[in-house]
Amino acid sequence: MLFIVFSVGLTANTAFLLWIGALLANVLGLIPVLVIGPPSWSTINRSVQEEQPPPQHQGAM
Repeated sequence: MLFIVFSVGLTANTAFLLWIGALLANVLGLIPVLVIGPPSWSTINRSVQEEQPPPQHQGAM
């Protein structure tokens, strides 16, 4: 949304090139997702889980 607002004051040539660049960036960003595929839910859940602190060992002194 901000992209639209900020591109209103630009000249036609600049705005056209800006929008073409944004379109190309979006398409090029989708290609790896289409080729490789989205990550599995187990990978997503693993990255969201909080890391458990390692258990503290109480050694004999």
